[in-house]
Amino acid sequence: MNIDAPVLLIFFNREDEVLKVIQAIKKCSPKKMYIASDGGRTKIEHERIVQLRQKIKTYIDWDCQLNCLFSDKNLGCEWGPISAINWVFENEDQCIIIEDDCIPDISFFTYCDELLKKYAKNENVWMISGDNYLADNTMFGQADYTFSLRTDTWGWATWKRAWEKCDFRLQKWPIYKREKVLAHTYYMRRYDELDYMTKQLDNIYKKKDKSIWDYQWRFHMIINNGLCIVPRNNLVSNIGWGKCATHTKKDENKIWNVPIKSLHTHLCHPSCITANADFDKKYGELLFKDKLLSQIKNKNIFEVIKMLLRFYLKK
Repeated sequence: MNIDAPVLLIFFNREDEVLKVIQAIKKCSPKKMYIASDGGRTKIEHERIVQLRQKIKTYIDWDCQLNCLFSDKNLGCEWGPISAINWVFENEDQCIIIEDDCIPDISFFTYCDELLKKYAKNENVWMISGDNYLADNTMFGQADYTFSLRTDTWGWATWKRAWEKCDFRLQKWPIYKREKVLAHTYYMRRYDELDYMTKQLDNIYKKKDKSIWDYQWRFHMIINNGLCIVPRNNLVSNIGWGKCATHTKKDENKIWNVPIKSLHTHLCHPSCITANADFDKKYGELLFKDKLLSQIKNKNIFEVIKMLLRFYLKK
């Protein structure tokens, strides 16, 4: 099996995980392969990363055009991925993006490849996600995917036309914040996401948090009314849990470690290109419950009361 879309693999220092990801990618043998690696935070770590880079190049042994971007310095979890994706879009109009802790099902690649072609010129569609954390997929009808206002980037694909609309430095964030742009988004008001995302974007703008890139992406999708394609079945499993992870250390986050299940080779398409309100509602409820349980577990009673009040007052 071969796919036409180029694949970008972003990795750092997790050898066991990234080699599993490469084995999954090998099953579809993409014709163009891009690999990007951030530099180490210490001299010893960087030496280990240099060795891992060479090992990975030997593991990519199928017939393909291999392109490498290896940084000598540590750019971090924000500008490392941003720089890698920018680099790919200097040469490509579309790309499938996978990180070193995300194991994709083989159908993830054919799903992305087909939909990258189908929606290449549709400005309303911003990305294709491989993630679906909901056990209930009845709101999909007969279709193999739906459209959502939400974003998930544990295995995804996008186009240069969408990526270049995103200002990752958030230079206009104070204006958008003053105009309360996020407050106009229903699911953010209802499911306690408004305050959290506003705080995150504040920290990014003020350079207090240099470990995030996907909140900027999500924000620009919101203000541009962009749509995310979501598969009927979960196609990517995140295996990057644990103490070595940057963002997924806590046990309660394992709610997202949903098993993967293949999609049909020939996709059944939805009848209209609009956000699926039922899906977004159920997804919001899942996020809300996870956050609420986390606050209860940490005995943050004041936060629990605030969350419940906001939820029921905006029902």
